[in-house]
Amino acid sequence: MKKIIFSFFIAMAVLMSCKNDWTIDDADLPPIAENSDGFGYVGNFTGEGASVLFSVEVPVTSEYTIIVRGRASSDIPGTGVFKVNGDEKQISFDEQYVWKDQTVAVRLNQGVNYVDVCKGSGNGMFFIDYIELK
Repeated sequence: MKKIIFSFFIAMAVLMSCKNDWTIDDADLPPIAENSDGFGYVGNFTGEGASVLFSVEVPVTSEYTIIVRGRASSDIPGTGVFKVNGDEKQISFDEQYVWKDQTVAVRLNQGVNYVDVCKGSGNGMFFIDYIELK
């Protein structure tokens, strides 16, 4: 009996969520941000020492391009720093509700490299969805 009741509630939740699909047309409300890829995103690096650390492994030491997917966390552009192996690159995301790609060219060493995305000299008001090695 418990399985049937549980299944009934799941079916009702699915039906109700499909039935109530809607959008906001009121001009006074902010638009809803696009969905992130994967399981979520990190951000608002405004606190002292706030950052996200990625490990990136490459087969040979060389110049690489890394895509940083992000968006501003408020109505002003979000700025920060992308650090790897002592090199710092400025990153900026202008739009609050749209995910955009920043391209960063960096030299990575053979093996594991640690990439740190943080406020740095910027305002830290941005979200990061992912980074991608090209």
